[in-house]
Amino acid sequence: MATTTNSTTTHYPDDFKCPISLKIMSEPVILSSGHTFDRTSIQRWLDAGHRTNPISKLPLSDSPTLIHNHALRSLISTYTNSAAGVTLSKSNHIQEHPETLIANLTSKSSSPEVKMVAIERLFQLSKRDFELRKRLTESWAVAALISLKEAILMRREKEKIGRVRLREREREREEAISPCVCFSSREFSF
Repeated sequence: MATTTNSTTTHYPDDFKCPISLKIMSEPVILSSGHTFDRTSIQRWLDAGHRTNPISKLPLSDSPTLIHNHALRSLISTYTNSAAGVTLSKSNHIQEHPETLIANLTSKSSSPEVKMVAIERLFQLSKRDFELRKRLTESWAVAALISLKEAILMRREKEKIGRVRLREREREREEAISPCVCFSSREFSF
C-alpha cells in the first residue's frame, strides 16, 4: 500500500497491514493465536458472529481477548512519522483514534475491561476536543456507557449474591459438623 505525503509516495511493509482490511493498522491487536489485526476490523469480524481466526480458521473462544500490540503500533507510528518528516515526543508518540475507541465502547464483543479503557481514553481526549464531546453525545457512545454501567452493576449484584450463598453454605456445613459426637464401640455392644 502506498500513501502520498507531501508529494512523495510511502510504501509500507506488508506486516503493517491488517490481514482483513489490507489497510495500515491504526490500533493493532493480537489474538491468542498470535495473529495481529486492526482492532476495528477484527471487532467487525467478531460482531458478525464469526468464531474462527480469519487467517488460520481455527476456533476462537466465546469472548476472545484482544491484546494491544504496542510494539507494532510504535513501529508503524515511527515509520509513518519518519516518512512524513515529522518527529513526535514520546508522550505524543502513541495516539488512539476516537473512532476506534467509540467502536470498542459500542461493540458487543468488547469485554467490560476494554470498554472501561475506552471510556477513560475518550474522557481524556474529550477534555481537549469540543468536537469530540459533541460527536460522543450524538453517537451511541452515551447509550453504550449506560448499558455498560448497568452490566457492571448487575455483575456486582450477582457476585454479592454468590458471596452470600457461599457464606450460607459454609455456615450450614459448620452446623452439620459441630453437633457430631463420636461414640466408642463399647457403648453399643449387643
